[in-house]
Amino acid sequence: MLLPWQVVHSLFTTPKSMGKTKQKFPIYLCCFWLILLSLSLPLSTCAPLPKEGESLDKAEVTLTLQHRSSERSAQRAGSSSRATEFIVVVPGGTSFSEQGPTNSVGSGILSLPSNQISLSLNLNIPLRLFIYRYAEILSSATLLAKLNSQTLNQGAID
Repeated sequence: MLLPWQVVHSLFTTPKSMGKTKQKFPIYLCCFWLILLSLSLPLSTCAPLPKEGESLDKAEVTLTLQHRSSERSAQRAGSSSRATEFIVVVPGGTSFSEQGPTNSVGSGILSLPSNQISLSLNLNIPLRLFIYRYAEILSSATLLAKLNSQTLNQGAID
């Protein structure tokens, strides 16, 4: 069994039984093929290519919300008794509505222990976040139903 370097060597030389060792291929052709091969490898990809018309304008974003000061949150009615915070993402020019927006582009429940939320957001438009707080624990399905019926203000504590 031949080792890889022996196979490569045999491509460029004639067997010794045929007399003087000669190159089968000029060295510049060998270099050309090695360079071509080395340049083509980085061009190949393991990731699937996007389909035609498919947009890569969305990103999975994790946000950490911070309160401005403990003094301000103490002044807000019910902030200390919050059990659920529902975050609604809207286009940048949207005005706040207590009932809930009609043009939300994303939403989710904030994790209260970490103050973090992960959302899939569009990257090509300005966005705003609206926060709705509740004293009771509400499910995502319940909050989405409230958003769709524009009743987010019912049971909200601020």
